[in-house]
Amino acid sequence: MIQNPIKIHNAYLSTTEHLIVELLNQTNKSIEVTLRVEGEEKPVLIEPGISRVDMPVKLDGRKEIALEVESQAGIQKQTVSLDLLEIPKLVQSQIDGSLSTVSDRIGIPLAEHKYLLPVDPGIPWDGKQDLSITAWLGWNEQVLYYAAQVTDDIHFVDRDDATGFWQSDSIQIAMDPQNDSLMDFNEDDVEIGMVLGQDKPHVYMTVPTRKEIVCEVAVQRNNTDTVYEAAIPWSELGIEPPQPGQVMAINFIVNDNDGQGRLYWMGLTPGVAEGKQPAVYRKFEFCR
Repeated sequence: MIQNPIKIHNAYLSTTEHLIVELLNQTNKSIEVTLRVEGEEKPVLIEPGISRVDMPVKLDGRKEIALEVESQAGIQKQTVSLDLLEIPKLVQSQIDGSLSTVSDRIGIPLAEHKYLLPVDPGIPWDGKQDLSITAWLGWNEQVLYYAAQVTDDIHFVDRDDATGFWQSDSIQIAMDPQNDSLMDFNEDDVEIGMVLGQDKPHVYMTVPTRKEIVCEVAVQRNNTDTVYEAAIPWSELGIEPPQPGQVMAINFIVNDNDGQGRLYWMGLTPGVAEGKQPAVYRKFEFCR
């Protein structure tokens, strides 16, 4: 006999005003439950399998929100992180490797050992001059804008093809558009990459299909810094243009190859090179 036939399968923000709670009914009959989220209470009849319940929320600057599900078998509790990073809306973007589009904006800096992957104390990293990155994201109804300034004392690209570019100095970006994936990609999740090729910069899609993306892109190498900049049409990504307030899970990594293959990488979170784990990606809010 199942001790509690109702299980919280997943809980995630779809927007800054909506929390989606997925409840798994492990029996073959309907079960009545009461769902509570920060004072709001909703009785729900849960059919066998997974049911999705939309609950209104107000973030109010909080870092997490509590939910509980009560049935005849007892109460289950879970918290959901509300720690969102912002993606500003851009009127226009200039793609020339100068970073002029984001010159007045604060980026996302990764320059500490805790961002190095895989988790291995023996990684031969000599500090931020060896490998570090500051990245920026922006958006409008037409494109996703991504830019990064990478500091890397040795720039090495021995493969710039769609199949193996990640083995070279390059960037990979993974997106869970609905913020609903757990420990593997869903069918709507997307992964892309950027590399400075022998003849030109390339932007590739690697998930769900493998292809070169048609977009504005510039990659410039200057001494020990490499600037990556691209305006990628949502249509090329197969993603519907987001709406203000929408929440998306996103991760990015910068790969490092000093001539002996990719030894390590630096990422906002794990879950790209080690194995796809979108549940641990940072959550981003598309701002007005």
